[in-house]
Amino acid sequence: MNPDGIVFKALTLIDLILSIVFLIECTIKIIAFGFLFCGPDSYMRSSWNALDFIITIFSIFPLAFHD
Repeated sequence: MNPDGIVFKALTLIDLILSIVFLIECTIKIIAFGFLFCGPDSYMRSSWNALDFIITIFSIFPLAFHD
């Protein structure tokens, strides 16, 4: 894929936007439920939320280390 092409630029922009949306969603849920030690309904006590957290973190890594 051509890094200067419009398709590459569009996919990069979509990746950035979706990563930010999922990061905001994850942050709001952590604030609302507590991260781990805030009772039985804490964010990380649900396996789906833990999976969501891991995927969100791994989607942020390429953005953080982009040259």
